[in-house]
Amino acid sequence: MKKILLILLVLFVITGCGGEVDLIGKWISSDNSTYQFNEDGTCEKRTDIDIYSCTYTKSNGVIDIELSDGTMESGQINPDRIIIGSEVYKKDSD
Repeated sequence: MKKILLILLVLFVITGCGGEVDLIGKWISSDNSTYQFNEDGTCEKRTDIDIYSCTYTKSNGVIDIELSDGTMESGQINPDRIIIGSEVYKKDSD
């Protein structure tokens, strides 16, 4: 019984506390593309050439984004980064 509790405790610590990652704010990639996620489920994507308004939903570590031109993007949410396609976005500290 003690071994089972110890294993569960270790798994809990390794996987984190199970809390949601706070997406609200600006996320930036290595090529300076950005996403600005808002509390109301809207967002903005900026690249060197374009600016898109968008909406997003998140569930179970996955983010789904619909851009204003109808393009759908999906990504993986991690505590310190979001991976969308081949781009890695990190939260802007400003």
